[in-house]
Amino acid sequence: MQPSNDRTAGPVLTRRHALFTLGGLLMAAETSLIPNAAADEPEPARTWPVKAFLDLPYYTGENADRSKHKLDLYLPDGKKDFPVMLFVHGGAWVHGDKNFLGFYSLLGRYFARHGIGTVVTNYRLSPGVKHPEHIKDVARAFAWTHKNIQKYDGRPDQLFVCGHSAGGHLAALLATDETYLKAEGLTLKAIKGALPISGIYVIADVNLNLKAGGPRMSGALGLKFDGNLLPDPLKFGIDMPGKGVLAGSLDLRFTPLALVFGTDPEVRKKASPLAQVHPDCPPFLIIYGDKDLPGCDKMSEAFGKALTEQKNQAEVKMIQPRDHFSILFRMLLEGDPTSQAILDFIAANTRK
Repeated sequence: MQPSNDRTAGPVLTRRHALFTLGGLLMAAETSLIPNAAADEPEPARTWPVKAFLDLPYYTGENADRSKHKLDLYLPDGKKDFPVMLFVHGGAWVHGDKNFLGFYSLLGRYFARHGIGTVVTNYRLSPGVKHPEHIKDVARAFAWTHKNIQKYDGRPDQLFVCGHSAGGHLAALLATDETYLKAEGLTLKAIKGALPISGIYVIADVNLNLKAGGPRMSGALGLKFDGNLLPDPLKFGIDMPGKGVLAGSLDLRFTPLALVFGTDPEVRKKASPLAQVHPDCPPFLIIYGDKDLPGCDKMSEAFGKALTEQKNQAEVKMIQPRDHFSILFRMLLEGDPTSQAILDFIAANTRK
């Protein structure tokens, strides 16, 4: 190719290059002032393949149950020294099972995939047994995990306890009343943190007061505990048919959980995590839904307040929009606020 004889060719190309260069510099300067979305976004947390060990007996002593004294392990395959969470299912202490429709298997796999070994345990149910047999079984499952989890690459000094509904009650009781762990040769120091979800923290009597007169009946429904109503009574009014011929008042007290806990006030008080709070409890994350069972909000808040008043670390977290069941079932969804709160709590309380 012959060189051009056009004397303007050089200067034209030079100006063109200068414009491109200046434009590039301006663009670089401009984009440097704009946050880099890719750089600012946190890197996605690593996930792990999951291996499972099912139907492991955690108690083989006298009167061992062939199905209820067993647990399942869901573990992050390839990870070493991972924290471990014992999960206790709900069911009003009278029904439920770790094999329920495969849900708890999915829950265990979810947390194992995120690097947390998960133990899903069974325990004996009422009316076959009464309190304290349920919590004794949970303590046995926890003690088995403490003794054996290192064989599966988990950390026995990084054990957490979690549960939903009745399981939340049992998790909270295990982490407040040391009686049951001591029976297994452990103390509360073995628990790195407790995460009850939509739990029951007061085994209370129900107090129903009705007043009728004229065209309307009014009433109050409250939980009576240790001589006091907790939380505040739920007040209501009912329009009476016709002209309202009824008049008078009625005060009823009944024990809806007698099948599980009996009617002895001292036994029911000892079964109440709120009554067992003391200054040496492990850290707590107490979770409930904004549309949870009636009284669950006030009971959760009262439990959290009692813990902090005793100088314990405790956070109460309300999840929206969740009811008593969706707060559990939606935990399997990636980014769900309940499961994310659990992951964050365990990460914050795990010793590096």
